[in-house]
Amino acid sequence: MRITAGLFLIAVLLLAGCPHGNGETTTPPEVTPPAQTPVLLGATLVLPGGDLMEFQLTLQPKDGGGWDGSMFYLLKQDLVIPLDDLAYAAAAIRFTAIAPGQPEEARATFEAPLQGDPPWVGTLTQAGHSAEFSLVPMPDRPQTPQPPFPYSTRELDFDNPDGTHLAGTLTVPEGAGPHPAVILLTGSGLQNRDYALFWHKPWVVIADAFARRGIATLRFDDRAVGGSTGNPSDTTMNDMAADAVAGVEALALQPDIDPERIGVLGHSQGATVAALASNLSERVKFVVHLAGMALPGGEILVIQEGLIMAAAGVPPEPIAELQEVHRRLHTLLLDPAADEAAVREAARDVMVRQYGIGTTYLGAPEHTLTEAEIDHAMAVWRAPATMDLVGFDPVPVLSKVKVPFLALNGTLDLQVPCQPDLEAAERLVGESGNTDVTVRALDGLNHAFQPAVTGNIDEYEQIATTIDPAALDIIIDWIRAHTGLGD
Repeated sequence: MRITAGLFLIAVLLLAGCPHGNGETTTPPEVTPPAQTPVLLGATLVLPGGDLMEFQLTLQPKDGGGWDGSMFYLLKQDLVIPLDDLAYAAAAIRFTAIAPGQPEEARATFEAPLQGDPPWVGTLTQAGHSAEFSLVPMPDRPQTPQPPFPYSTRELDFDNPDGTHLAGTLTVPEGAGPHPAVILLTGSGLQNRDYALFWHKPWVVIADAFARRGIATLRFDDRAVGGSTGNPSDTTMNDMAADAVAGVEALALQPDIDPERIGVLGHSQGATVAALASNLSERVKFVVHLAGMALPGGEILVIQEGLIMAAAGVPPEPIAELQEVHRRLHTLLLDPAADEAAVREAARDVMVRQYGIGTTYLGAPEHTLTEAEIDHAMAVWRAPATMDLVGFDPVPVLSKVKVPFLALNGTLDLQVPCQPDLEAAERLVGESGNTDVTVRALDGLNHAFQPAVTGNIDEYEQIATTIDPAALDIIIDWIRAHTGLGD
């Protein structure tokens, strides 16, 4: 298991907010670009203390020469950062980057040679600090669609009534239509419209597969990502559902889309948002719930923690002890009358145990917890988006779903427990009197619906398959049957 407690805090300090230094940058050298084809590079940054953080560089050729690029973190999808001053050649790469909202002195410079066999080792410099990082070509992703495409795509932006602007891509099958359509909703964290994750682009794969079988899709950048606006730290699942409904309304206005055959598909937290959206709009005619939450949010987080640690080799006893204190923290967080000192002490207990498990069982170095780290963790836990997740109650959401409902999960899912969650989904949706409910456990698939061995997060990037083809067929067949397309 590669994540250690405190990793994200250190990374933010180094990459996104170290408030020292003069902010000077140098002019990039003149370079001759290599062949003008998109390039994906996987990068591993060595943080202070030896921790590792993985991120992806996406390089896209520009018309007339030159490159655009962006980076996002693989394990913590909270930042998508554009690359500035990008110089890319067959022999070397150089760029600067700064996280949104950070002062100019937080800008970091990345330089690496690209000669010889990978990994290529480079240097990050920021505010007088430096760190080493390595680059490798992105692993093979055979399902990523390649041209020519037998369908069309166009930009489709829309606005939430609260003023948030969402930027999206509409993929439309061949033929005049009007076509059935599905809006795609990503999981937790900040995601772009492709749902780029672990060097995979599942929403691109889905959009391609759906279009080839007569179904249009709308995918869009999450709030504060890409072309979308908004403040993600204050965004609740109800806000996300309102975004989804705004997307549904935008779809209904398109002449090649049938407004009576629009559904919503979500993955993980996005599946819950899909169910919420169906409660808010009569235009939503069906819901596809992929590894969504049908158990209380705080309990899913605790179960997830235990499953992941068990898969990494941690014995049952320390896991159970950690889960007990984590449940206590959640109880205190949700209690408006709780003493703040008690909440902080519970947070400290959780973090100390997490660090201890990392050191004892997962090979992480010993770490002394600081008050600043607790401050940071408290701010994350107290953020509206986190509190919304911890306090999520599935009963009033799923028991109101009146439209056809498909729920799928993989038996090797370590982030949402497969069988208990599916059973709860079937029961809760059925309580509304809904008789069109399909629930299936898919053997051997992980949380990302990839064929897996253990289901551990470490496998995600190692698996070449983006989405299991059989799972794709199940989803498409069900949507076609519920939109009158048939076989």
